[in-house]
Amino acid sequence: MLHKWGLGPTPGCDCGYEKQTAIHIADDCNTRRLQGGMKELHRATIGAVQWLNSLDIQI
Repeated sequence: MLHKWGLGPTPGCDCGYEKQTAIHIADDCNTRRLQGGMKELHRATIGAVQWLNSLDIQI
């Protein structure tokens, strides 16, 4: 979305994937994947909140 809004240079993820989406980041990204993926994020567990706080990207 950052690219779509003119706030990011490209739509791609720095891991090499063509689009950096929330689903990609949580489920598939080799660099940032959340153990348990989007299901874990939707549960808002302590681990998911810690993962969000530790992300090195602006979401």
